[in-house]
Amino acid sequence: MMEGNKLKTKRRRIALAVCALVLCGAAIGTAAPAPEPPAVTEPAADEPVAPRTDYADVALLGNSQIDSFRIYDTLPGADYLYRVGLTVKTVFEKPMINETVPVIDKLKDKQYGYIFLLFGENELGWGYPEIFIEEYGRVIDTVRERQPDARVYIQSILPVSAEVSKKNEDNTNNARIEEYNTLLRRLAEEKNVGYLDVAAVMKNEQGCLPDDASADGVHPGKAYCQKWADLIAEQIKEDSES
Repeated sequence: MMEGNKLKTKRRRIALAVCALVLCGAAIGTAAPAPEPPAVTEPAADEPVAPRTDYADVALLGNSQIDSFRIYDTLPGADYLYRVGLTVKTVFEKPMINETVPVIDKLKDKQYGYIFLLFGENELGWGYPEIFIEEYGRVIDTVRERQPDARVYIQSILPVSAEVSKKNEDNTNNARIEEYNTLLRRLAEEKNVGYLDVAAVMKNEQGCLPDDASADGVHPGKAYCQKWADLIAEQIKEDSES
């Protein structure tokens, strides 16, 4: 009888062990798989930058030639800070139309990423070009004080038509413009700001603004203002990719 009980106990232990092994195997077989690591999407090396449609971080500051941008809206969203007859001296004194503060003080209203300066057309008649360059340097210093994070560009003086150049009113002729632009290139290097050669896309083989580019031989019409705007847009694109 004793041996029978021992045999039953032994069989029970074996049965329990077998059950345990079966259950363990089932658990192993149904265990959830380890999660896969998240996929990493690498950007395409040569993926093109989408063209801009808004230039709200751009300001053009200077004389009345900037008015073409306002008329034709060739840089949507940009701010145009200008006045007819404005010079590197009067920018500190005269306001925009229907404004009360000097034009340069408009730079206090918001922060920009890019500021393109345009002066020189109204200063061609000054007796001493070095005074023009000295005052232009003061404009740049002031812009930097008020817009420390902006990229600043001097834009070349635009050529005038052959007829306007021949009339030579207030020393406005293309030879004088070339002389001033050489000085502006040098100033850009000295002040460590950019130089945008707008004149290069505006002049013909004779170095003049084409007759069909402007109604008055000075202020560019729509097609040439678009060339100008495209040059600015290309410069901004290059800056964003560098």
